[in-house]
Amino acid sequence: MNAHTLEVLEFSRIAEIIAARCSCEEAQTHCVNKRPSACKETVMTAKALGSDMLRLLQTDAPPRIKNRPPLYPALKQLHTAGCSLGIEDLYAVGLTALHTEELNNWALQQDAADTPVCAVIRGIPSLQRIQTAVFSFIDKNGELRDIPSLTALKKRARHIEADIEKTIRAFCTEEATRGMLQTPAPVLRNGRQVIAVRSNFKGRIKGIIHEYSQSGQSFYLEPDSIVIKNNELVRAQAEYEQELHRLLQHVSATIAEECTALETAHRILLELDCAQAAALWAKEAGGVFVPNEGESRSLYLHGARHPLLGDHAVPIDVQLNDSERILIITGPNTGGKTVSLKTAALFVLLNQTGWPVLAGERTRLPFFRFVGCAIGDEQSLDRSLSTFSAYMHTVAELLSNADSESLIILDELGSGTDPQEGGALAMAILDELAASGAWVFVTSHHGVLKNYAYRKNGCVNASVAFDEHTLRPAYRIIMGIPGESHAIDIAEKNGIKSNIINAARSYIADNSADAAALIKGLMEKHEKLELTGRKQAEAEKALTEKQRR
Repeated sequence: MNAHTLEVLEFSRIAEIIAARCSCEEAQTHCVNKRPSACKETVMTAKALGSDMLRLLQTDAPPRIKNRPPLYPALKQLHTAGCSLGIEDLYAVGLTALHTEELNNWALQQDAADTPVCAVIRGIPSLQRIQTAVFSFIDKNGELRDIPSLTALKKRARHIEADIEKTIRAFCTEEATRGMLQTPAPVLRNGRQVIAVRSNFKGRIKGIIHEYSQSGQSFYLEPDSIVIKNNELVRAQAEYEQELHRLLQHVSATIAEECTALETAHRILLELDCAQAAALWAKEAGGVFVPNEGESRSLYLHGARHPLLGDHAVPIDVQLNDSERILIITGPNTGGKTVSLKTAALFVLLNQTGWPVLAGERTRLPFFRFVGCAIGDEQSLDRSLSTFSAYMHTVAELLSNADSESLIILDELGSGTDPQEGGALAMAILDELAASGAWVFVTSHHGVLKNYAYRKNGCVNASVAFDEHTLRPAYRIIMGIPGESHAIDIAEKNGIKSNIINAARSYIADNSADAAALIKGLMEKHEKLELTGRKQAEAEKALTEKQRR
C-alpha cells in the first residue's frame, strides 16, 4: 500500500471523517494515522472489534468510551528518573485509570463475556494502584485535596499576605502619607507589594525603589516596613512549591512503577475509541464490516457507494470470482467508470484498515498484499515526463509488484498515444498481469480491449449504463457487456455542428456498425433479462406473503 495509492484514492479524507467521531484528541490523531495492513490477522482482529462495537451501539447499554485529556505528555515524562508530573498530567493519568475500571465493570455485566469488545477490555491491565495514588492527592475534579503539610504552608502565606495588605493600607489612608501617593492603591511589581509615590516626594518614605514610571512623575517603592514581610511571603510560597514538588514526585514515582501497564491501557483505549468511531460511521452512513472471505476468494461489491459522494452516490454492483480476475469497464466519459475503480480500490484499503465500507451485507473482498493505482493525469513536470510517459512509469512500478495477492487499478489504459499502439500495449500489459495472477480493474475506450475481454480467459467485460434518449449516464455497472463511448452523440448534444456530426458518423460507419449493433443488441437482451428477473422476484415475494397469511 504505497503513499501514491493512498493519495490518489483520498484515503486520508475517509480517515478524517472517521476520526471526527473519536471521543478524545489523541484517538483522533491515532485514527488519522492508521494505514491499511498487509497482516491478515491484524485486519481480522480489527474488523471483529469494529463489527462487535457496531452491534453494541445498537443495544441499550454500549460501552462508554469517554473523552480524556491527552496522556502522551505524562507518559513521556514518566520515563525520566525523578520526574514530577504536574497537576494536569496527574489528572489525565487518574482519569485514564478511572475509565479502565468503568470499562471493566461494564464488561463484567455482559452476558457474553467472550465477545471481541469484552475480550479487549479484559486485556486492559489493572490500574488500581495508580488510581489510588492519584485520587488520594487530587479529587475527581482535578483539584488538590486537603493535605496537612500544604494546608499549613498555604495558611501561613495567607496570614503574611493579610499583614502586608494591612500595612500597605495604612500608607494609603493615613494623612501623613496619603498625599505622597500617585495612586491610592498598592501595586504588584516582581511579585512584591509596592506603592506608587510621586517623584517630588522622593526620600520621604524609606524603602527600596523598584522602578520609575515611563513619564518619570512617579516611582514604585517597597517601604522598609514591608520588605521583611514580602521576604517572608516569598519564602513561604517557595516552601509551599517545594513541598508540592516533593509530594508530586512521590505520586509520580508510584505511577512510574506502573508505567508499562499505563501505556498498555492507553494503547487499548485508543484502539477501542477508534473502533467505536468506525462503528459510529457505519451506523450513521449505512456501512458494513466485510466478513472474512474464508476459503472462497471472490470479489463482490454489493450496492457499493463511494463515501465522498454522499447522497449523490449511485450504488454499484461488481462481481468477480477467483477464475475471472480482470475486469475491463468501457463506456462514455462521465459515466462513472473511474469512480467505480476508485470505489473498489478504496473499499479494499478501508477493509484492510479494519474499517467498514458503505455497501450491502453481501459484499465480499479478498485479502490483498498490494494495491496499486494508475489513475488520472500523471504528468510530471519536474522529471520532464509527458502524461503518457509518467503513466507508463507508474504502470511499470505496478507490474513489478503484481502477484496473486495484488489489486491493480488502471484508468484509461492505452490512452494518450496512437490508438493502435495504445491498444496493443494495453493488451500486452493485461497479458502480463493475467500471468501474474493479479486482480485487475481497467477502464478504456479502446474497442480492441472489448474483444480482448471476450477472447481472454479470466477476463470480464463491463459497461456503465447509459440512457440513449437523454444521453445521460446512469452510473450503474452492467457486468458481462462492453459499453459504447457515445462520443459523437455527446458531441452533438453539446453544440457541435450537424455537418461535422454527419461527417464523423460517415467516417466510422463502415468500421464500427457491426460492433455497435452487437453491443446494442446485447444491451437490449440484458435489459429484458433484468426486467424478467425483477418480475420473478416480485412474484416470489408475493407468493411468500400469501403463504404467511
